[in-house]
Amino acid sequence: MLNKLKKDIDSLLMYVTLHAKLKKIDEIFKNIDLIEKEIIKKEQEIKNLEKARNSLKDEIAKKEELIEELNKQKETLQKEIKSLKTFKNKYHIIAKILKSTSNNEKIENFKSLIDNELLPLLNKITVLPNEAEIILKLQNLIAELEIMSANEDVFKKPIIAVGGGFSAGKSQFISSFLTNFTLPIGIEPTTAIPAYVVDGENRLTGVNFKGGIVKFSEEEKNLLSHKYINLFEFNLREYLPFIVINAPFEKVKNICFIDTPGYNPSGFHTKDDVSITKSLLNEANSIIWLLGADSNGTISSSDIEFLENLDLENKKLFIVLNKADLKSKDDLEDILDEIEEVLDDYDIKVEGISAYSSTLKKEIIYKKTGLFKFLNNESKNKSLKFLKIKEEFENIFKSYENALQEKIKELEELKNFIHSVELDVLQYTTEENLTIGKIISNYNKEIQKLYSQLKELNKIYKKIEILI
Repeated sequence: MLNKLKKDIDSLLMYVTLHAKLKKIDEIFKNIDLIEKEIIKKEQEIKNLEKARNSLKDEIAKKEELIEELNKQKETLQKEIKSLKTFKNKYHIIAKILKSTSNNEKIENFKSLIDNELLPLLNKITVLPNEAEIILKLQNLIAELEIMSANEDVFKKPIIAVGGGFSAGKSQFISSFLTNFTLPIGIEPTTAIPAYVVDGENRLTGVNFKGGIVKFSEEEKNLLSHKYINLFEFNLREYLPFIVINAPFEKVKNICFIDTPGYNPSGFHTKDDVSITKSLLNEANSIIWLLGADSNGTISSSDIEFLENLDLENKKLFIVLNKADLKSKDDLEDILDEIEEVLDDYDIKVEGISAYSSTLKKEIIYKKTGLFKFLNNESKNKSLKFLKIKEEFENIFKSYENALQEKIKELEELKNFIHSVELDVLQYTTEENLTIGKIISNYNKEIQKLYSQLKELNKIYKKIEILI
């Protein structure tokens, strides 16, 4: 009985346990259904997210394309703006140059004298075979004098031309004598227009072909380079012959430097550059020729050839080995000795040879005469350019005066010869020879006319001499 009861209890317990397990399994299956539904829901969400992401990627790609297109448009617009600014600056400069006129009363009086008295007289005088050439030369001298009169500070001082290869550091050399002012310096030749540099308050002006003063801003100063000037459809130098830089000088005051267009032995120069450089070097009182210590360290055959083609008669030449801080003192001594030997071989006379550092503003060593002593000696002289122009005027008047005197002499001799013929004729006849007498009378009139022209010429020249 007891055993049977135990078996029944065990069976009951097994049933209860099984029932509980079945119930638990039902719950698990229900949970599985819920999880599967959740999975399906999440998978759908993932699909939706994938769809949204792909849509967003397409939108981002379109936006990136749009951004790239906008960047291209921006770049194009920036180039157009730069081009327009260049165009604006270019024509702003042209307008400034063309509209500037000279208000110098003295030069106006001078031109009035030339136009109203001298030229009408020269048109009457027909004693020279090359009159047209002389008139043209006279007009060029007047134009040059007009330009000079606009910058008396420049041309009253002795002019020292600074020449050399474009890498010799001409602009940097001149800048080393200035306070708080730097000339344009670059890898390419930067001084496309000759620059006269004199002591004074900081400013940059140009002088146009009419002698008018053109004021330039700091930005415009840096535009006056080969690269920029090539943008013009014409030669700007014909309308702007030179610029004037006023800046406080250190150490030496009463001189005027010319920063010449870059003569480049390597070939980066035009025929105009060479021609203008030679012209400026020839008109200067003296020449400082720069060599770069950073190049071959001595004077090249190109430099020698250029110097030999210059008119060095009555002109002082000084050699500067620039950038001397790049070499040791022993090396500099050897280089200066070698330069002196080469110059002696070609019979080129120099006042001195200096090893100079534009960066340090210092002369390290020199031969014969030091740089600063040379500059101080030169500062005591007068402008050779002015004296040359005055001499050119004198030569023109002398050529007319001599030609008139020769013509008078020739007519006097002819008149005397004809008069002697007249006397011979009268020995054989008592009749008056009207024809010969008329010829002599005409000669007398022509001689008197020439004397009158000579007198008027001298009178006008005295006026011109005073005005000059």
